[in-house]
Amino acid sequence: MSHQRKAIIAFDIRCRRRRYRVNKELANWRLGGQYSLIECLVTQRQADELLANLMSLMDSDEDRLLFAWVNPVSASHDLRRVWV
Repeated sequence: MSHQRKAIIAFDIRCRRRRYRVNKELANWRLGGQYSLIECLVTQRQADELLANLMSLMDSDEDRLLFAWVNPVSASHDLRRVWV
């Protein structure tokens, strides 16, 4: 059984339509964050599926996406407090 881990997704999307579609896709996963930087809780399989879905909505020549796992050992505080 896979366990859920905290991850950060950041994106820079030029086209308003693509940005809307990416935000709509991320709406169900969002725990917190800001407009183009979000925190989510996913398993490895969910992360793979989510990234595949996001990449299908984006233009690889114009848009950028960053996905990073949060290290639970060094993450000593909630990200929502960092961004205030």
